[in-house]
Amino acid sequence: MKRKIKVAVIDSGVDEKHPSLNGINITGNDIYSKSGIVTIGNDFRDQIGHGTAICSILAKCDNVEITMFKIYEENNLIADTECLTYALNHIKDNCNCDVIHLSLGVREYSSELDQVCTELAKMGKIIVSAFDNDMAMSFPAALDCVIGVDIHNECRRTDDFMFVENSPVNVLAKGGSHRLAWVNPSYIINQGSSFSCAYVTKFVIEELLRSSEKKNSNNTAFILQAIKNKSIRIYRNLETKPKYNLLTGGKNKKIAVLPWNKEVHSLLNFQDLTLSTHIDFYSIGAVTPTKAKANSFDEKFEAEVKSYKNINWEDIDLLVIGHVEEIDIALGKSVKRELLNMAIKKRVNVYSFDAYLYEEFFMKFKDVGLDFTIPQKSSSDLVNKSQKLYALETPVLGVFGTSVEQGKFTLQLILRKKFSALGYNIGQIGTEPTAPLFGMDDCIPFGYSSTTKMDSSSFVEMVNASLFEIDKKNVDLVIVGCQSGTVPRVYNHIEQLHLSQLHFLLGSNPDIVVLCVNLFDDLDYIRRTIGTIECLVETKVVALALSKLTHPPGWQIMRGKKIVAEDKHLQEFSETLVKTFKINTFLLGEDSEMDLLIDACISSFS
Repeated sequence: MKRKIKVAVIDSGVDEKHPSLNGINITGNDIYSKSGIVTIGNDFRDQIGHGTAICSILAKCDNVEITMFKIYEENNLIADTECLTYALNHIKDNCNCDVIHLSLGVREYSSELDQVCTELAKMGKIIVSAFDNDMAMSFPAALDCVIGVDIHNECRRTDDFMFVENSPVNVLAKGGSHRLAWVNPSYIINQGSSFSCAYVTKFVIEELLRSSEKKNSNNTAFILQAIKNKSIRIYRNLETKPKYNLLTGGKNKKIAVLPWNKEVHSLLNFQDLTLSTHIDFYSIGAVTPTKAKANSFDEKFEAEVKSYKNINWEDIDLLVIGHVEEIDIALGKSVKRELLNMAIKKRVNVYSFDAYLYEEFFMKFKDVGLDFTIPQKSSSDLVNKSQKLYALETPVLGVFGTSVEQGKFTLQLILRKKFSALGYNIGQIGTEPTAPLFGMDDCIPFGYSSTTKMDSSSFVEMVNASLFEIDKKNVDLVIVGCQSGTVPRVYNHIEQLHLSQLHFLLGSNPDIVVLCVNLFDDLDYIRRTIGTIECLVETKVVALALSKLTHPPGWQIMRGKKIVAEDKHLQEFSETLVKTFKINTFLLGEDSEMDLLIDACISSFS
């Protein structure tokens, strides 16, 4: 005698008397929230029809028993995370089932939901869940321990499946219409991942009936292989590459940084935020000073900038090399090649801001057990998840600007420092190659000599996926910062269109934005920038940060040099900005003003 396969279904209830369910043993409960308290009852009647449709598909299998857990309110097909998690915990503790079917989900990740699904999978229970019909990433379908089902129009039959390797989206099923059992009327024609997912669960039940071997905790892997074996197409994905931590071991690393230029000033200015206890700065002679004293902007830190020829190789753990290709050209020799050869000889790991000489030296380092890393991103880092984007629970603060060299990265570090001092747990994505040295969660560089190589849609997906990984850490706030300007000033060259900046804005989708502006910015351009940001994503520019730097008068502007503007001019322009845009304006870098900026951001979130 064939054993019974017991299926727990979480849905809108079920009409036990529907003719499609004759002879099927169905029990159930309803789970609902009343006055903030989740309660379990015995009324699992379906007043919508959705759950009845699902059960009628599962009832096509022989030897199946169904336990329905009704979590939907009347005429409302919106799942509640608390009720869903409660239902799964109840199943874990009280329901002896083989399969759990969920033609539903929520868009926000929940660690509690993840935990109970993981525990259920370890018990050998197979969880099958549909993805959101609006194409969003949803849970529990996206969890590793759950078989996540989406639809594809090339799947024409209910038993046509496509399999996706190494992806949150495991199975693609029929994307067309289904004839479905319903409540009122008795049958309807409808479509959606809910019903396609039920046919995947039907296959799971049939596969369990065919299999005499009990798989226990490997049930999910066993079923996934069975689905893969019968799929009409397999999408192959590479395994995601593990992220390399530049400073494994915490604040015990000694770092040598070169060349000394504005790009690495932040490492001196915010040395207390880095993951290193000691940083030495070096210059490359004939282009940068060979010996000089340098101070942080608050004069808290001082460094002697020495010649690169005097690097203390015996007393460093990591050599950080900035952009030196132009210096090599000017000197007529490759200082970087010289440094990389010496690093191999002295057995020192290297982190480079760009890919110059990377291909030549990567294997040489690897062959001797050393790391030569760059902040590299490419489309191959993304898994195929049908281009679904994650919804985030954690608020995101974005720092954008109107031009280059405004202090946007400095502002991001100020925000990190001040929010952390107030007790906030900060997550952060940096777009400067120095970001990993500050222990930021991710680095997606796309500025000068960028190592990020991908198309626009992949770039948006990359930023979103990176934010999701931070979101799962239960941080209080995520800070992201963009490069250069945000909207075009002129339209003479593709690089002037700021396409990457716009894609970064779409990918990060910040809740609030602090916009960095200049004394020399045209008011209409600032207005266009604010308008673009607030139109492209659902956000609010809550503050302007005015840079102290401005262009000097006359021909010197052509040399790219900037000077500190007079206080009088800064104050006058700040007042003009407030009057024109009705947005609080703060002087970037002034400690008291930065405190007020923090207060403005907190007020905006609350």
